[in-house]
Amino acid sequence: MDVCVSQTARDTAERLLTAFFQQDLREERLARGDEAGSRAAAATAVEAMSEVFRAEFPGRPGRRAARAGATFTRALFLQDEIENWRVFDTHRDRIPDDLLVSDPSRPYAFEVSNDERWDDVQELLERVCADVGIDSAYGRRQTEFWRQHGLREREWHETALDAHRLKIDAMVPNCADADVDTLASYFLFGVEHHDQWERTDPRRDFEDVRDVVAAYYQRVFDLRGHVPSVCPVASTPENDIVGERGSAVKWSSDGYRLDGDIYREAFRSADAPALITDPNFVIRDVNAAGLTFLGHEFGELVGRSAADISGDDRIYEDIVDHLVRGETWTGRFVARTSEGNKVYGRGSAAPLVVDDDVEGAVAVFVDTTKQQQYENASEVLNRLLRHDLRNELNVMYGHIQRAQSASSQADAAEILDSAQEKVLQIVHKTERARDLRELLERSYTASNRPVRLDIVLNNTLVEVMQEFPDAEFRFGVFPEAVVRADDLLSAAVEAVLENAVVHNDTDEAEVTVAVDVREDDVVLEVGDDGPGVSPAQRDLIFGREEYDQLHHGTGISLFFADSVFDSYGGDIWVEDNDPRGAVFKMRLERS
Repeated sequence: MDVCVSQTARDTAERLLTAFFQQDLREERLARGDEAGSRAAAATAVEAMSEVFRAEFPGRPGRRAARAGATFTRALFLQDEIENWRVFDTHRDRIPDDLLVSDPSRPYAFEVSNDERWDDVQELLERVCADVGIDSAYGRRQTEFWRQHGLREREWHETALDAHRLKIDAMVPNCADADVDTLASYFLFGVEHHDQWERTDPRRDFEDVRDVVAAYYQRVFDLRGHVPSVCPVASTPENDIVGERGSAVKWSSDGYRLDGDIYREAFRSADAPALITDPNFVIRDVNAAGLTFLGHEFGELVGRSAADISGDDRIYEDIVDHLVRGETWTGRFVARTSEGNKVYGRGSAAPLVVDDDVEGAVAVFVDTTKQQQYENASEVLNRLLRHDLRNELNVMYGHIQRAQSASSQADAAEILDSAQEKVLQIVHKTERARDLRELLERSYTASNRPVRLDIVLNNTLVEVMQEFPDAEFRFGVFPEAVVRADDLLSAAVEAVLENAVVHNDTDEAEVTVAVDVREDDVVLEVGDDGPGVSPAQRDLIFGREEYDQLHHGTGISLFFADSVFDSYGGDIWVEDNDPRGAVFKMRLERS
């Protein structure tokens, strides 16, 4: 194949083939009941595929791309278990549960065509899509390809091509149809050769397909312009040579130097968000991590003033002052995303000096947004423990004292009922605190996924209506809406519905629920006929502002909801209802 291939493309191809070989090896070792061998093969496969996904999706944060690779490998393992369950099941006493992706407590049929675990495979692949930005339809098509391939159905070729085209669209945005078809054909060639592997010697198995896979990756790198093709060249009088790994380098009298392409690639491939400006602080280049961090496309940022993305004018002025004086700035910063949300970080900005002239500036940042959210949430939790729980415990203590001095047993029983109700409220708040803590712990690694909002609403309303049988809930048939969320969406919606009832001052609370599906997002509305929320209290009730002994918020429930919706890239706010009450509106991104 007459293609000039870089060492990076060869390395990526080798890792991909290794991942598939180790997947096959895990399958073979499991079939023999070899725990140690299958465990080692699984670990190697996951590690190799994680590196492949980092190379395939350099525009995504490295940790998320690696996680997608690991999840994809788990999906591969699960399809192996579906196809070979009858064999694996004979060695169940020798295979630890944690070595399987399948749930060993569930009974499975031995029919590949209708095994319920195909739904689990699709769910895993949809998580991959969410992590690296592939169209979610890929999960369904890739699952169908694997199922058809396992059954040797003729249609598997076309299904495989359809699925892989969706992945290529994410790997190489705006790729021409002809290039997509070429890459997809390379992929199909690789699948067919994988089917012919003897699975005893990787060198022999890889021999006929290694060059094709390397050419595939080189074409991907060339199309997106991230990793240039680097070919051996003859030596020149300037002593140009080719390094051991295929990168062009130069030796000169003052030592070793890398050429400009290498520096440019280092800037664009780095996981840390970075940008370059000209001397007037107009943005001239942004790396992929910076685009992800700020939520912009490349063309939306280049040519704009760096001031446009600043979230704090004082900090921005301090950065500019340092750069104008020719000094490096280091510290905390605040930026605004394309949707106007604030993101936080620590970073450094330095002037770019060439031949004693300032040609611009470079800024590199570390995203600390989640750390800031964690600190904010911890602060509110401390307020809760310091104010709300202490005050409610004092009220409960007062009830107990009154019961002790009650003149009759009936009076004491009534007072103790009030104390019991207060205990239940405290327990409920501690449960909310636990949910929020779990949210914070998961936020460092968790990824959102497509969730059916209409299904979540129907299930949550059933639970809330049972909890508050005296309240009236009004809603119609919700439109089908798929949003970016996770398992906490139900708890967050429940917190808002509960708030509409608990803080209502009427004899019978009336709550209305509606959904507005728009082009890019969905707005969920929960209206009530209670006392409403004054403008001065609207940030306070979500825990966004400090309060003192005279100004209490409504506790943790609404803060919990605010934190959850913020983690989805959405938001929550409150407006006046007509003729009285409040309307809580929650915006979620469509998936």
